[in-house]
Amino acid sequence: MRFTEEHEQFRKSVRAVIESEINPYVDEWEAAGIFPAHELFPKLAKVSLVDYKVRILGGDDGTAAKTRVVIRSSDGKGSWGTVGVSENLVEASLQAIVDGYAHALS
Repeated sequence: MRFTEEHEQFRKSVRAVIESEINPYVDEWEAAGIFPAHELFPKLAKVSLVDYKVRILGGDDGTAAKTRVVIRSSDGKGSWGTVGVSENLVEASLQAIVDGYAHALS
């Protein structure tokens, strides 16, 4: 299978969440002999997509147009919005989704 730019962007997005939400605590978890899966994964599971909007910006030149994705997420207690912007719809969507999960974990 040949990886596309979208695959690479997804990998970068997942890596960013791991680096900010998991890696800083690995030594602490190892020293304590724990991995807080029972805390981490339920937080992620509670996040749901509430709204998804797409807008094409700068449509004068179709190939140079930017895509803006606005996602509204909720964890049942509150809601928040995140934005992704790229020439690629998938990349813009991934930016917004990953930022939404990062917010849920913060």
